[in-house]
Amino acid sequence: MPSEYREIVLGLVEATNESRVNWYIDRHDVQVRLQDAVVKLWSGTDEQTDVPFVSFALTDLKGKMIDTWFLDQGAKDYDHVFKLYSDARRKALGIPQKLESLRAQLNGNGMIGASPGSFPEDDDEIPF
Repeated sequence: MPSEYREIVLGLVEATNESRVNWYIDRHDVQVRLQDAVVKLWSGTDEQTDVPFVSFALTDLKGKMIDTWFLDQGAKDYDHVFKLYSDARRKALGIPQKLESLRAQLNGNGMIGASPGSFPEDDDEIPF
């Protein structure tokens, strides 16, 4: 990772763990909107090498790319940046709250789960 981003990434990891970052999911990435920029993270596998990667981008508020970089799995800081991506994605999808709700239901005595007819009908997929 570029050295000027080290403190920023570590700060985002800490703030994300403290639930102080309002991450949200876009089509292919997880983002946080700042006053004058947007931080975007995404992960995937290189089609030619099959090596997993994680990417970091900084855009202006209109979406114009300002800076971007990526790390392949095995690179020095890959684990830190991938953890940030993974934690940010989990927060954006509300996974901690959903797990807490499930734990509460499991600890209760009532019926768990809704009948199939009460599921939402939209066919939105969960982005990965």
